Amino acid sequence: MEPSAAAARPARKGATKRSDEARAVLSRLQAGIANGEYGGDSQRNIQGEYVALRLRTHVAAVRGGTRCRVCWLHPSNCMCTRLRISRAVVPRGVEVALLFHHNEVGSVSNTGKLLLASGVAVGFVAGLRRADARLLPGKELLNLGDEDDFRDYLAARAGRVAVLYPSEGAVDAARLRWHLAARRALDASGRACAEAGARAARGLGGHSGGGGGGGGGESGPAPPAGAVARAGAVQNAQNVLRADVQRLAARLQGLVTRSARLLLAPGGPPCAVLEPGPNADTAAAAVVVLDGTYRQARYLNRMGELAGCPRVCVTPTAASDLAPVRNQGAVRAEAGRTSTMEAVGLLLEGIDGSCAAHAGAWRSTLRLMVDSARLQRGRSSVYAEGTAPATAPATAQAAVEAGAETGAGGVA
Repeated sequence: MEPSAAAARPARKGATKRSDEARAVLSRLQAGIANGEYGGDSQRNIQGEYVALRLRTHVAAVRGGTRCRVCWLHPSNCMCTRLRISRAVVPRGVEVALLFHHNEVGSVSNTGKLLLASGVAVGFVAGLRRADARLLPGKELLNLGDEDDFRDYLAARAGRVAVLYPSEGAVDAARLRWHLAARRALDASGRACAEAGARAARGLGGHSGGGGGGGGGESGPAPPAGAVARAGAVQNAQNVLRADVQRLAARLQGLVTRSARLLLAPGGPPCAVLEPGPNADTAAAAVVVLDGTYRQARYLNRMGELAGCPRVCVTPTAASDLAPVRNQGAVRAEAGRTSTMEAVGLLLEGIDGSCAAHAGAWRSTLRLMVDSARLQRGRSSVYAEGTAPATAPATAQAAVEAGAETGAGGVA
C-alpha cells in the first residue's frame, strides 16, 4: 500500500463527521424546498452553509498535513516544485478566472488547481459566501475567493468578460477579443444615439413661443391676434420636429442593435471586417472557466451574474490526457468534453497562436499530475513523467520535514 494512503487514514473519522454534518444540512435544504419553506435569500443561506461544511473536509486535510495546500495531493506525491508552466503562457491583456463547483475543491484529479498553482488563473468557489466564513475556520487555506469576491471581479471588468462554455451562439476563441471590443463599441453607439435624441428633444421643447396669454386681465393687455397665431405655428413646428428627432434616434438605435446581431453572430464576419482602430482596446478580455463535471458546469453556467456575458468555445482535437484518472467515456469524448486545463490551453492558443509554443510544457504538466494522482491511489504511472520522489516519506509529518526533497513547498 502506498505511504500516502496509509498516512491519510487518521483523518478519515473526522472527515466522516464533517460529511455527516453536510448531509444533514443538505437533507434540511431538500426538505425545505419540497415543503415550500425556502426560496430566494433563505435558500441561498442554507446552500451557503452546505458548501461551507463540505469545504471543511478539504481545509482540515490541509491543516493536518495530509494534503498539499497548492496541488491538493498528499505531501509524498506533491508536484508543486515540478510545475512546467507559468503566467508567461497567458497572452498579454488576457485574464483567466476559474469558477469552481464546490465538489471539485480538493479533488485529486482536478486540473484547475494546476492553473492556480502556476499563476495562470485566479479561482473562486461558487456558493461560498463571506457570511459563511464562521462555518469554515481556516478559509484562507483554500487559496480561493468566495462568490462575493467573484461578483466584485466581474463588476470591475464589466463589458470585458466572456464565459468558456459550449452553448448555442458561442463564438470561436480566435474572435473573442474582437468580439468583446465590438460589443463595447456598439453598446456605446447605442447609448450615444439615445442620449443625442433625448438632448435634442429637450432643446426643442424649451421654448413655448410666448403663446397662450397671461392668466387674467390684471397681467396686461392681450397680445395681437397675429402674434398668437404665429406663436401657435412655431409651437406646432417644434412638436413635429421633436417627434421626428425622436423617431430618428429610435431608428439609429434599432440599426445599431441589428448591426450588433449581424456582426457578433457566431458565423459573422472575421476579425478583418470592421476591425477596430489602432487606439481601440481589443486586448482586454477576462474569461471565466467553469470548473466541474459537465453537469456541474451546466449548473454554474446558469448563474445570474453570467447572464449578460458572451460564451466562447473551443474544439478539442485529441482525446483527453486526463482519462487515466477521470475517464470521460466514449460518448462524452465524441461530444468534445475535455479537462479544464486542456480547454484553457486550447482557449489561449485560439486567442494568440504563439501560445502553441507552450503546448509541450502544458501537456507534460498535466501528465505529471495524472501520474502523481495514480501513484497516490496505489496505481502505476501511465506517462512515466517522473512523478514519484526517490524516497517517499512514510508519514505526513516526515513529508513536511523533507519538503525540499519531495517538493512539498506548498504544504501549509
